[in-house]
Amino acid sequence: MKRKAKPRAGAVEDVPRLHQNDWGVWHWKPEKKLRQAFPGRSLGKDALAARAEAKRLNAEVAAWQKAGDGASPPRPRRRSGPLTVGQAIGQWRYGQDGQGSDDWQGKRERTRRQWGFYLKAIEAEFGDEAAASLTPGRVKRWLDPLKRRAPGTARSYNACARSLYAWMIATELVPRMENPFGKPRLGKGKRRQCLFTFEDVRHIVRVADGKAAAADARGWRPRPSIGTALVLAFGCVQRISDVIELGFEHLHVQEDGSTRLIFDQSKSKTVGQNFELAAGVHIDMRLPPLVAARLTTAPPPRTEAAAGRLVVNEKTGKPYTDRQIGQAMRSVLARAIACDPKRWKHLAGMQLRDGRRSGFVHLRKLGMTVEDIVNLSGHTLQDGYAIVEHYMPRTTEEADRVAAMMTGEL
Repeated sequence: MKRKAKPRAGAVEDVPRLHQNDWGVWHWKPEKKLRQAFPGRSLGKDALAARAEAKRLNAEVAAWQKAGDGASPPRPRRRSGPLTVGQAIGQWRYGQDGQGSDDWQGKRERTRRQWGFYLKAIEAEFGDEAAASLTPGRVKRWLDPLKRRAPGTARSYNACARSLYAWMIATELVPRMENPFGKPRLGKGKRRQCLFTFEDVRHIVRVADGKAAAADARGWRPRPSIGTALVLAFGCVQRISDVIELGFEHLHVQEDGSTRLIFDQSKSKTVGQNFELAAGVHIDMRLPPLVAARLTTAPPPRTEAAAGRLVVNEKTGKPYTDRQIGQAMRSVLARAIACDPKRWKHLAGMQLRDGRRSGFVHLRKLGMTVEDIVNLSGHTLQDGYAIVEHYMPRTTEEADRVAAMMTGEL
């Protein structure tokens, strides 16, 4: 007897388009070509109700397809019963046209992409609960264990959920109520105590290029792109999210033979009234000699797949995603520490995002003023002074050096 093929993970065999995610939440997911007319729906954790709703939605799709191309899709019908958190998330992200609410479209693309991951966790916890009945106490019972385990993650989840509820209250999808995510008392995030020294950067670059390795490093493939990314972040004092977006079009050769790096920082970009993306902080600098030398000794590939980027993943030949470059950096750091675990143990836990801050502190120690450095880095003066205050504590040596300058005839 021939065994029946097993359905793919999460799918329901006898109800097309119905899936259950890893957290037990049911979703109706139409094919990509149908999503503009029929956006996906979150159906909660009740299996029987989800199956019934999925069958109804499938019937609407079949009727619309039978009517032909000229037929307009039926107006979405709200399920009976109170609005659930999962349904509210669907309306916020996808709206009636599959594009999302105006509030969601008003977020920057990077924010929407990141919050998509947060919403999965929020829906897994609260998806089938009535949105109007969620209380601060219920939220606190969820956040308290999470903030002890991962305080940064708890703050990120809460910020996303707070924005969701602010939109629901403003659009009257729920009665006027206290935002259950409004006052969680999670505290402010602490600044990372991690800084790369110039020697650290030199060592990591050598390891990434395959010029330094531990005795058991056979078979490991060098990742020079990670060295280039670190040098760009450190030498140009820029966020790693901007570094992986830099391309050859941002390098402008001047008549005197020098090269300028010109681009707009992504984090400071804002979404306008009609969802157009307004320019952020404009960076225009002479390419630092350290960075120019790196791009010469380890030139980025100029292939179609590389899309003209300065930092390209050796394994795929394509630009990095945030997650990919983070994983690659961890691999390089593990090799760097293995070269001499006693000398380089302080590199454990470091990340590429520490490169910008490290470059700022490096320049300040060389005698550059905060006012000078922020012209290169794009920080505000307030943020620049906050970096100095936190990472360059007052020392008696500096006090003595300044005191020695207080001279003159009286």
